[in-house]
Amino acid sequence: MLKKSWIIIFILVVLYIVISNIYELFNSMEADNNKARENLSALIKWSKNEGKEELEYAKNLSKENYNQEKVTQMIIKNLKMIQASIEDMKTLTSYYPTEEDVELMRQAGHVTTNSNTDIILYLLYNERNITNHKTYFLFDKERFKVFEDFLFFLNTRLEEDFLQKDIHKFDSFDVVRIGMYINDLIGYNSGFTSMYLSEFSQDYICDL
Repeated sequence: MLKKSWIIIFILVVLYIVISNIYELFNSMEADNNKARENLSALIKWSKNEGKEELEYAKNLSKENYNQEKVTQMIIKNLKMIQASIEDMKTLTSYYPTEEDVELMRQAGHVTTNSNTDIILYLLYNERNITNHKTYFLFDKERFKVFEDFLFFLNTRLEEDFLQKDIHKFDSFDVVRIGMYINDLIGYNSGFTSMYLSEFSQDYICDL
């Protein structure tokens, strides 16, 4: 009788631990989702205020208002915002997103394409014209490093979500994420190559 009582107690303890772990996991997932929603909402709000101002600055960049350090920091900031938004979208699509989540991600994706990316491209294009450089490089190590890290990030996410996953287990959100990674990776890799390598003379590359 005593042995049976201990067995029952043991089973109850195990059940309690399992249920507690499931509860903690659920709470952790929900906390991650809420944080991702907050971040994406903040990104959308940013695009309507500070982002709009940054885009105007980038479009109208001239010799009079040009500051290389400011441009560098704006480029880095916007690349990091794109990276963060990708992470947040991945979080939401990992846990059965609601219709509201899907709409939130759609708007956030629009921001990264039409605000963050445009800001970067306008800054680089106008800066090159202002400084009369043949390339967009400007020999800025900080800027070069952040571009390199960003491309590595995209490549890593693509590998994790595509190459290491059974294709038969893909859902519609996996396809969307993979498409987004490939599009960004091809676009930024092409732009990166064009900006930093294509216009270097062969003699200079040999000297390196």
